[in-house]
Amino acid sequence: FAIEDKSLLNYPNPADQQISIKSDNNLKGAIVIISDITGKTVLKQVGEKDTQIDIQVASLQKGIYFLEVQNGKTSTRKRMTKK
Repeated sequence: FAIEDKSLLNYPNPADQQISIKSDNNLKGAIVIISDITGKTVLKQVGEKDTQIDIQVASLQKGIYFLEVQNGKTSTRKRMTKK
């Protein structure tokens, strides 16, 4: 079982053009997976910076998505709304 990163934040929520993910932990190399409510992966990105990952979400349809950040031994899942 993976440990959850309690310091992970995603904003703005709801999002329109872009979301940012921040953490007290290093995000370089972290894998971000955005999936729709059916569980289908709609976007995947690897973190390139230490403390923040910016993801363009303008192409996503309006609705509710799940954001999963896999980072070494941590796996954190958050809910995100695309407006």
